[in-house]
This record gives sequence, C-alpha cells and structure tokens, in this order.
Amino acid sequence: MKMTAVVLICALVVLGLPAGASAQSMPAGPLCQGEVQFLNAAASVQQRGIPYFVEVEVILVNRSQTKIQMDPGRFVLVPDQGEPAGPLTLEQAVRAVRNPGQLGMGFLLFGVVGVIANAVTQDRWAKEVEARYLKAGELAPGSIVKGSVYFKFIRMTRFDLRLEGLDAETAAPLPPVQLTGCQMPARAVQPDPAASPTPQVRMIALTARATSGPVALAVSNVEFTREATVLTVTVENAAEAEANLYNALGETTLTDNTGKIYQMRMLRSDLVDRVPPRGQVRGRLVFEPLPFPPAVTSAVLTMREIRIGDDVYEIKVELRL
Repeated sequence: MKMTAVVLICALVVLGLPAGASAQSMPAGPLCQGEVQFLNAAASVQQRGIPYFVEVEVILVNRSQTKIQMDPGRFVLVPDQGEPAGPLTLEQAVRAVRNPGQLGMGFLLFGVVGVIANAVTQDRWAKEVEARYLKAGELAPGSIVKGSVYFKFIRMTRFDLRLEGLDAETAAPLPPVQLTGCQMPARAVQPDPAASPTPQVRMIALTARATSGPVALAVSNVEFTREATVLTVTVENAAEAEANLYNALGETTLTDNTGKIYQMRMLRSDLVDRVPPRGQVRGRLVFEPLPFPPAVTSAVLTMREIRIGDDVYEIKVELRL
C-alpha cells in the first residue's frame, strides 16, 4: 500500500500536476485593487494554475444602491508586454487541465498506475476549476462576490485588469473598473531552472475554422510534445453526398510561421476518411513535432483533395499559437 502511494505521488510530481486534496497552499501574487463610486475590486494571481493558464482570483463589492450586472467574459488582461487578452471560457479552462497528453505520459512513465493517478488528479482539479469559475450574474447592493477568471498563460511580471461588461439595474452601461499594477507570484516569474524542468506537454485551446464549399474544418486544440504535435479537429459536411477524405489525409500538412512544413503521421492519426452527408466527424491529426511556443507563433493546417462526388476541395485553417 505504501509503495502504491509513493508511485502515485511520483507520477504527479514528474508530470507537473498539483498533488493533494487542494492547491490552496500554493502562494498567490500580491493584491491589486481598484475603486470607483459604485464598486470596489481586488485581484490576485493564484500560483496553482500555472503553467496551464493564469488564474486571477477576483473579489467584487457592490457599493451602490442598485443592482449591478457583471459579465466576467468581457474582462481584459493587459500585460506589461504583449497584446490584451480576454478570458478563457469554462470549457477551455477545464480542457486545459484534462490534458490527454498527461495520461499518455503517465502511462509511459508508470504504466497503468500513472494513468490512474493522473486521471484522478485531473478529475479533482477540473471540479475545482468549475467551482471557482466566476460566472456572469447579478451583484445586489452591498453584496460581495468572489471567483476566478482564467486567461491563456503568458510569461509576464505585471499586468492591468480591466473590468468591462458592467451594467446598472437600469441597463445603462457602467465605465470599466481598472486594476493597475497586478503582479505575478514571484515563484512564477523567477523560476529556479534546476527545480523547474521544462514541461513535457503543452496544450493550447483554439477556436479556428475555415470552409471550402460545403466542407468546414475546425481545430479546437493543439497539443505540443517532444515527440509530436497533435491537433483535435472536426470535419463538417453540409453536402447531400458523402465526403471522402482518403486522399486528403495523405496530403494534409502543417506549416509554421517560418515556412517549415510538417508532415502528418498517418498511423498515429485517428480521423476517419469518410464524412456522412450532412454530418461531421471528429478526431486527432498527429504531425512531426513543432517547436514549443513562443518559438512558433502561428501555423497553417492545409487539407487537400477533399472529394464529394466529382468535386474536389482544399481547406486552410490558420492557427494562432
């Protein structure tokens, strides 16, 4: 029994997943605050989410005599370097912690025990994310609300948080509340190289889609490992006839922003080669490994020779990484 516990803990540590029943003991960044006539706000970055995302825990206090409608989906993170970014949806945040690549790595390192350990941890952590996620809603006069907003992970030391999407009870929009000088936890921005090995798997959730005639190709996730780059894709067929992907899969490539072309690995990909009329299929396309971002910042997925009857289509989907 003790040996099993040791193996489980080792699996979690090696794969970089948070161990224990809760990650509340992880250090947080210092509070940054904003105050206007109708609202007090404070925020701090929670270490537990790094490197999967930046988790900003927000506390809001309604100082007015009227109800305030808030939409955290419109909050904006403005880093000290780089472009402003909106938050992840709940689905995207949960998908980030339910990384299938971690299960595969757990199996390679520890066999079935590693898979079980990671699955249990991912399930627990996904439930914690769902419980902490700050949802759109109403703040009654004098009320206090607390929750977390999740952003795509970027390396930064300071940022501003702009709270947009606030409306008064009369449906009149309220001016944004600005929280300035927010800081990342010291351990997150100044890691010890000896104690913080480079992650073996990185995952980016996307909403990328392109169409050609009656066919659409969407990419919802990109997974980077040392051995491969894996895309989760959906092919939609709006035609009345079946779409044949047999030749298309053999001609599918990924081209990064430097112009380098990466070939698809047919034997490891599981996307089927037939799409029924007015139907869709979902699967994974596996390519030769791309460098981890930010070494690459974008890529283009090209699928050629999609056949529907006598017609042939080609689709290119731009992926911003």
